[in-house]
Amino acid sequence: MTAEKIEMPEAATRSLLAKSAFAGLDGISHLCAGGETPVLMSHSDAVAGFFVDKADGMIGRERMMQLHGQVKKRLGTLLDLPAGDIAFFLNSSDGVATALSALDLRSGDNIVVARGDFNSLALNASLAAQVSGAELRFAGDKMVFNEDEIAAEVDRNTAAILVSHVSHLTGRRCELSRLRGIADACGARLIVDVSHSLGAMPIAGDLCDVVISCAYKWQLGVHGCAVFAVNSARWPDLIARTVGWHAIEDTNDWRNADGFCARVDATRFEAGNPPFMALYVLDNGLATLMAHEAAAREMHILGLTAQIKSVLNDHGVPVLTPASPEERAGNVAFAAEDPMSIVEALRRRNVFVWGGENRVRISAHIYNDTDDVTAFAAALGEIDQGLLPHPKREPR
Repeated sequence: MTAEKIEMPEAATRSLLAKSAFAGLDGISHLCAGGETPVLMSHSDAVAGFFVDKADGMIGRERMMQLHGQVKKRLGTLLDLPAGDIAFFLNSSDGVATALSALDLRSGDNIVVARGDFNSLALNASLAAQVSGAELRFAGDKMVFNEDEIAAEVDRNTAAILVSHVSHLTGRRCELSRLRGIADACGARLIVDVSHSLGAMPIAGDLCDVVISCAYKWQLGVHGCAVFAVNSARWPDLIARTVGWHAIEDTNDWRNADGFCARVDATRFEAGNPPFMALYVLDNGLATLMAHEAAAREMHILGLTAQIKSVLNDHGVPVLTPASPEERAGNVAFAAEDPMSIVEALRRRNVFVWGGENRVRISAHIYNDTDDVTAFAAALGEIDQGLLPHPKREPR
């Protein structure tokens, strides 16, 4: 046993949330929260509650809207932003597109995205640049990128920096205060995807202009809704490009079709009905998650990812994820030429991890414990070692 394992926090030895709270985890070491989390058994009751409210006429509708506001309050706590800054889209890519559409880009402007970041950021930035004549600049040329590489690409014409707080590819966690300083130095907007940190790590949303996240990973929700938070203190005039009945102040007068006024809070981005059923599930997921202190969640997850890194080091596997806790979150990744063969070999041994994009990713959440890491270590030792990367092989 290595020194790193010995020094693991006690909180990392047992799960904070019992595996019995989830469906389908019997005999499974589920180490792929960065892709999909398992489903809480209590989500069935949450969905049933939605069905009851939906059938209960106008009174039920009022309860649906109350829950809509309640989920925003929970997310505001996690993001360190007012609940009124938060809206819901169907997916996080819609949020990226909405933020970029408000930039008023012109020829000569540029948008900076890391080469190794999530492709939805680059895809939306590329489209915005093509339409406006702006330039898309890529920071870094490897899987792991850092703030210095982003700083090297910005200038006085940089309109926005798009970045993931925690990399889906390598697990590296960026320093938001450093990114804020880089953005302020050139007058750029800072648009941050927190899909791999929301619910797991602390997030200083007040440092960002826009925060975007899915809701089906660390948040213990399901697909069908995503978080879009615009910092009203930093970007109060971000304009919604679509409008509908839900986005305007209700005058309760059918004759006022040409005199509407957009809502002043982030609800102005929700043109129509919010994704209520997904929100009922998300509310239950966030309530379950937030029953555990934020610091306890962070310590638990960091403790487990340190153990996972130690297992990989013991097998001589070069790890992409930084060792420093400040640069790490819930994902640990290593480069692999045939990642899916490794994923499948581990799955046959009841250890679930995620693969693709020339790497394997192992994730830890509050339902994981040291037994899961032990099972991962044992399974890793049993698979064909020729599948694992050579210690001296450079990640592509």
